[in-house]
Amino acid sequence: MAVHLSADIRAPAAMPPRYLFGPLADFLMLGGSAFLILPALYFVPLRYEGLVAATMLFLAYLINYPHFAHSYQLFYRHFGRKLRGDGYDRNLQIRYIVAGIVVPLLMGAFFAYGSITANARLLGNATNAMFFFVGWHYVKQGYGMLMVDAVLKRRFFTDPDKKILLINSYAVWLFAWLQTNTAVRQGKYLGLEYYTFATPCMAQRDCAVGRGRFHGRHCRDADQSLEQEWRQPAV
Repeated sequence: MAVHLSADIRAPAAMPPRYLFGPLADFLMLGGSAFLILPALYFVPLRYEGLVAATMLFLAYLINYPHFAHSYQLFYRHFGRKLRGDGYDRNLQIRYIVAGIVVPLLMGAFFAYGSITANARLLGNATNAMFFFVGWHYVKQGYGMLMVDAVLKRRFFTDPDKKILLINSYAVWLFAWLQTNTAVRQGKYLGLEYYTFATPCMAQRDCAVGRGRFHGRHCRDADQSLEQEWRQPAV
């Protein structure tokens, strides 16, 4: 068997990286723009705080709602085939049924009951639950975007890297939600009054990755105080 050692023979070229829009646009749209926007917002005078908040709310509706609508289009496209399991394994078929039929029916029944019984406290707790689950959604969405970007650029993460990213993302999500639920208090979201929960301080400490340390004694005292506040009847 002849072995060719000629310099003219070269290894096949590696597949070049691909982009969704381009190297700079991908960097900015996958999170890099935060390094530019957040420092700029820090130096905005406080007298423009209302204008900035209104602009952010407008952009949130402008960007989020088309995103939500298209997500439903993708999910329910060829939904009959998904229900029959035509081209889908059994586990994925069940997940489509639960997510596409069972969960919407349960949510509809829940909100209908809350509205019919005029249970504002129940609907308010649902708002807080929404904040909880939307954080989980953002963690999975951000991780998925990172994985898609890695595949396009042919720069893959190892399994330990993926675990580190997921653990850190979940910890940041839980810590952010717990920080808004340190005590029972009332807030408003789109005109609906909602209530935060008195979560244990120990739970915040466990999720405070890179956010400083909580002393155990301080947490125990805070937990006892929150428990007493939670047991008080709502006004």
